[in-house]
Amino acid sequence: MKTKKLFLALLIMVIAAISVTAVACKREDDGGNKVEGPETGIYYSYAENDEYILSLFGGNKFTLVIGEKNMTGKYKIESGALTLTSSREGDAAIEGTHDGMNITLTYENMPLKFWKDIKYSVTFKTE
Repeated sequence: MKTKKLFLALLIMVIAAISVTAVACKREDDGGNKVEGPETGIYYSYAENDEYILSLFGGNKFTLVIGEKNMTGKYKIESGALTLTSSREGDAAIEGTHDGMNITLTYENMPLKFWKDIKYSVTFKTE
């Protein structure tokens, strides 16, 4: 009897985990299906011997890491104009541009250019 209850509890937890994963936040297309935009990904910038990271996620969420500072929130892209709005009250929105592969923005009077991090793999066939 204990085994049956344990199995049932485990089954319910697995179903709940699958349900949460299935409804994760992503942008919706015209049919109501949730999809990620082509801009999502990791972008990097180098300045003052440091690497800065901007991550754009599905659901228009972002994370910006500049040195010891980090910011999270929502982003919006309209006609190449990018706006990062922090989830923390009191933080000013950051304006920039997105050209499909690169992002340019100004953070605390510091101009930054971010490049999309693209992973390549190469295979060789020898005979």
